Amino acid sequence: MSKEKDLVYKAFKNEGVVTIKNANIASKLFGALRGTPVLATKTLESEREFVFAVAKVPLDHTNVEHERIMFSIYRKLTGDAVNCPSLGSHWEIIGFQGANPATDLRGLGMFGPLQLLYFIGKYPSVAADIFKLSQIPEQIFPMAVVSLNMSAMALELLREGKLSAHANKIGTAVHAVHDMYSALFLKFYQLWKREKRTIVDYDSTKKWLREYCKKNAAVLIKNLHDETSSEKKSSEKHEYIDL
Repeated sequence: MSKEKDLVYKAFKNEGVVTIKNANIASKLFGALRGTPVLATKTLESEREFVFAVAKVPLDHTNVEHERIMFSIYRKLTGDAVNCPSLGSHWEIIGFQGANPATDLRGLGMFGPLQLLYFIGKYPSVAADIFKLSQIPEQIFPMAVVSLNMSAMALELLREGKLSAHANKIGTAVHAVHDMYSALFLKFYQLWKREKRTIVDYDSTKKWLREYCKKNAAVLIKNLHDETSSEKKSSEKHEYIDL
């Protein structure tokens, strides 16, 4: 991931040290005024800004690392043995809205795909179940788009300081936002499957999750850990496929 990190650090640098410093001060100030927990260390603050920097890096089909991430997601979900083309209607199979996944990544950049790849690697059986459910005609939904919406919600919580307590507890802001994203994705799946929801329920489900997570982040993360405890020991590494 060294090339990817280089890209992210460049984006990070382009934001300007002064801007980031001021943002950290403002975050602490308003967090204190709201009574919202703040990140306990400078390392956690740096991780938080790193996450937002990644979210500003757009998908570049000429970047080998970006292509590996996208191909890994596609192959791990579909089981295909060979890489798919960079552009084409095949992306709709895993839930993107068109031939170019980049059009769905506005506001999330490469952080969206990285979270989906993380989820597939960390919780492979859950990811497989979600993909399977998304393909059932009666309950079909765009898995990739749902994943991106969960990422957006998790980033919003991180920005608002609502993941600070969890980040302080586990010692990493990156995994705190990954935990929240994964918890939201799992909860979406549970609601969709248990209540036999259909595509007409999508907007209301998304709205409910956005409101629920703001007050129940810890509950959602506990549900994630409880429901996936048996999978943790056998989870695969988050590796890319070879090009």
